[in-house]
Formats: sequence, C-alpha cells, structure tokens
Amino acid sequence: MNIQNGHTQSYPPADDCLGGPLNTGWYSFAAQGGTVNFVLTFSNCNVNSSGVQFGIYQDCDFSNPLICPTQCYSSGTYSFGLGLEKCRVYNLFINGCNSDVCNVQLSATGPIGPCNLEIYEFINYDNDHN
Repeated sequence: MNIQNGHTQSYPPADDCLGGPLNTGWYSFAAQGGTVNFVLTFSNCNVNSSGVQFGIYQDCDFSNPLICPTQCYSSGTYSFGLGLEKCRVYNLFINGCNSDVCNVQLSATGPIGPCNLEIYEFINYDNDHN
C-alpha cells in the first residue's frame, strides 16, 4: 500500500460520521487489493484527554465511510480489517475529539506492489500546499 501524508485541515468534510471535524489530519493511500489489517495505537492525549476519532473513506465521495467509530480513543489499540480494491484510492482521517492532540501510531499489513495512479486533482484541496 502506498501512503501520501496529509495536511491538518477540516476539508474534505467528515461531518457525516464525526458531527464536526476539529484539527483533522488526512492520509490518502492506494490499496493493492485484498484484505488490509490496520492497527491504531493511541497515547499521550495532552490537551483535554478526550482522545481521537478516525475513519476511512473510499475515493473522494466522503459520503459513506468504510469505518468510522463514533467514540473517542485516548489510549489503547483499535484493530480492524477491510477488503480493499486494487489501485483504488482511500482516505484515512484522524480527528482530535474536542480539539485534543494525541500520539497515534498506525500500522497496516496487506498485499504490496506497484499501482500507477493518474491523479488529476489535488488530494488535500489545500491551495497553500499545491
């Protein structure tokens, strides 16, 4: 899987599963197809100990999250697996609950290999970082 680091921003909107994003980081990746197992580990929430929320959207429709737990995680680990399509772009977000800031470690395991994407639009929609 290829990952492109995102920028902290509130767009694209994640309102449908968060209720209102705050200090959201976005990370886009192209899957190689098959099952990808994700592990997120949360620690050191240092603003208000509310924790973070996260989710994954397919493509840029941002209307139907593949996963989006509504609770906040301030410590511990959350693991899940998703069946993803080959060379499809997915968008992972991590959002601070009540503007909290936490350490989040992400690991993902699954098929690897090349995927030659031709992207004709900016992934981050941020005019300052074109």
